[in-house]
Amino acid sequence: MRTIITTVGTSLLTNFRKAIEGSEPTELALANYLRHTPAEQASAETNSLNRLLSEDDSIIFLHSTTDEGRLCADCLARHFSSMDYGSSSIVIPDLSYQESRFKMRGLRSLVSKIIECINA
Repeated sequence: MRTIITTVGTSLLTNFRKAIEGSEPTELALANYLRHTPAEQASAETNSLNRLLSEDDSIIFLHSTTDEGRLCADCLARHFSSMDYGSSSIVIPDLSYQESRFKMRGLRSLVSKIIECINA
């Protein structure tokens, strides 16, 4: 069994908005989109994980403090859990849209959280 640690961006939201114009990206709408869209097209994360995952793998989705980051990570975690992969989402403190905070604290928090996940 492996644990795959991956960062989450907002490609899920971008691709959803392109595919379903005028629809609000709610958790339910995104879950439905993930169920009915090929992994290669749904998001960067589903595209990559589709190629990497093996039976009994688990996934840790690391996301920013933004609402969009949380929404994408939580939807992806639920999606992969529904396919019997152990999955969770973890927020990275100070990883946000503020450039100064991102550079000074966010990247350090990201590295620290990755190390913590590896050592767990």
